Amino acid sequence: MKERKHHDVIVAWAQGAKVEAKPKPYLCLGKGWEEQEYPVFYNNWDYRVKPREFEEGAFYVARQKSEFTGIVSALEVVQFYKGAFLLSGLLSDRCEEDFSYIGDKIELEDYVEDDSI
Repeated sequence: MKERKHHDVIVAWAQGAKVEAKPKPYLCLGKGWEEQEYPVFYNNWDYRVKPREFEEGAFYVARQKSEFTGIVSALEVVQFYKGAFLLSGLLSDRCEEDFSYIGDKIELEDYVEDDSI
């Protein structure tokens, strides 16, 4: 059975992700991506999961994917810096897609390792 055009975004929305929509340019209904609380998922509109914003210089607990096998690593603290993530103080040119999990912002003094996530 063929999946619906916006299948991945619909599933993400059903799991609680925020969704943005943009009408096709010829419809002239909007100026760009707009958050949709209850998206309709028209076939002739574009939809995406709203990109997550990270605070410059903030620390996050994350689980990195393996470049070759896709196997996830242990939890580690990463810092967001100039659009990428620092691992152990080294700019590793990793983006959000390189992680299977990125938690909420943390304060380093409050961080206690917890592998239960």
